[in-house]
Amino acid sequence: MISFLRRTLQTESRSLEAADAMACARLHKDGFAFPWDVSEIERLILSENVIGDGIFDSVGGTLLGFVLSRKAANEAEILTIAVAAAHRRRGVARDLLIKHAETLGLLRVSALFLEVAQDNEAALALYRRHGFTEVGRRPGYYRAADGGRTDALVMTKQLL
Repeated sequence: MISFLRRTLQTESRSLEAADAMACARLHKDGFAFPWDVSEIERLILSENVIGDGIFDSVGGTLLGFVLSRKAANEAEILTIAVAAAHRRRGVARDLLIKHAETLGLLRVSALFLEVAQDNEAALALYRRHGFTEVGRRPGYYRAADGGRTDALVMTKQLL
């Protein structure tokens, strides 16, 4: 387990368990226009080829953020990453990416991929700061709440 100190917030990270699915679904609903429900998240957490990490408030045990990736051979793709609104821009997503890369490295994952909406400037800045580079584009991949579409940028980072 890793502990991080953020101002007055003490956090710890650990692998996700099925019991975390409800808290993950709440964060996902808060962060996405078309969120996954509890059963979808629980199914993913229980999947043999899905790796999930969470950052928790070490005092109350509240989930502050989580990430899920699917592993195939020596590659993995981030399926989703979500952070509680009250804890955004406080280093939680950064800590998640660091912890998750460590976890995947131990599993001999050499390349990590993700897709991000081209207009999600905060996420793009975070991923670029952490060594992700753009390798492709999926036109009209994401549906917006207003019915519009936006491209997904495909990004990758070498882990090993």
